[in-house]
Amino acid sequence: MGDSLRVQLESVANQTGIVPKELDTPLPPDRVMYLWLWFQQLSRRRGSGFGPSPLTFSEVAAWAMLTGYIVSPAEVEVLMLLDDLYLTAEARRQAIKQRKPAKSNKNAGGF
Repeated sequence: MGDSLRVQLESVANQTGIVPKELDTPLPPDRVMYLWLWFQQLSRRRGSGFGPSPLTFSEVAAWAMLTGYIVSPAEVEVLMLLDDLYLTAEARRQAIKQRKPAKSNKNAGGF
């Protein structure tokens, strides 16, 4: 599905020198940063149709097996909670995007 929103925003900041307000958020504490990185790795491979698909337990299990990570039930729960938060935020973002009026072209058709 491409780079995460944060990666995209960091790229914009690097190219323009302007830091978007969305980047003004704290990163997780060091002791749980690995969970955030795991979530990002899983999220980049998620399916999509009419929006992002939720992560499944079987996808997490396959990912853990293929990467060699030993993931506890509590860590899986955190990954699923992060996914729930991501899906809620993405749904809100899409709803806001759909409410914005399309730019009109007053000069279209010679009028």
